[in-house]
Amino acid sequence: MQQVAERSREAFERGMASSTPGPSKKGQYPAIRTGALMRSISTQVSSDSMIIGTNTHYSLYLRDGTKKMDSHKMSHDALKEGLQDAGRLKHWAEWVRG
Repeated sequence: MQQVAERSREAFERGMASSTPGPSKKGQYPAIRTGALMRSISTQVSSDSMIIGTNTHYSLYLRDGTKKMDSHKMSHDALKEGLQDAGRLKHWAEWVRG
């Protein structure tokens, strides 16, 4: 589980770092503007679960989009990417939106 958490966090950070400058486009990870979102990425691992997320007030707007802004890749996408490197564990893991 710890490996999935680390890979997921790396995918999130790598995705944000590779975004083009300026407003990010639909389906991309958010572009880095102040760095607050990237600094707030956290993971929690227990014996049977793993959480990746951010506590910034605007992360839900980025994830779900608004009337004026399309949705972006966020923690759920990073978790899916992290699971790709999880070997046999990915057959036992599932994503649950909390």
